[in-house]
Amino acid sequence: MTQTQTEIPRGPCRPGDPDAEVVACVVAGEDAFEKLVTKYQGAVMSKALESARNRAEAQDAAQATFTSAYQKIRQFRGQSTFATWLFAILKYELIRRWKKRVKTEDMEESLDDTPDGLQIHVSVNQPTTEERYREREEFIAVARDILDNLPERESRVCNLVLLAGFSEKDASDSLGVSIAAVRMALMRGREKLQRMCVERGSHA
Repeated sequence: MTQTQTEIPRGPCRPGDPDAEVVACVVAGEDAFEKLVTKYQGAVMSKALESARNRAEAQDAAQATFTSAYQKIRQFRGQSTFATWLFAILKYELIRRWKKRVKTEDMEESLDDTPDGLQIHVSVNQPTTEERYREREEFIAVARDILDNLPERESRVCNLVLLAGFSEKDASDSLGVSIAAVRMALMRGREKLQRMCVERGSHA
């Protein structure tokens, strides 16, 4: 066996899959998933736009697709190419969103059919402006405390996007990194934030 052959990592992809080496590196724990995001983000976004209602929803579906692929990549067993598997995840995500949208529209339609003579009284204690502001400040304080425990890039990206309200492009321009890098850091940051919040809740 030659040296070149021994340097190629083995992974779950079928022989001949052009993404085999990168997938194998990701499965091995290397920081390589961003290469797959960069390669496929245009095609995934283009496909999402065909079914989504608008660009914002398509972006959300694309982001959810890459997040799911990253989280489940160790479950990939090469039954197809990585690209086929990735677009299958996108298809499932778009169907899930469509079903949720239809269910919401059906519910709104049923509410519109309420007889004119029927009055429904709903009593809800709406929070005051001061209470909302206090809740927002408390949330930001807790979130920043958690974000400070993330790796530097993930912390900076999450602070800009989740707290400061930056778009992915604005965060990319501000930090001087690619949008793919911003999405990757945001995906990992959200995953770690969720885990840390659950851990905090269990110890509260």
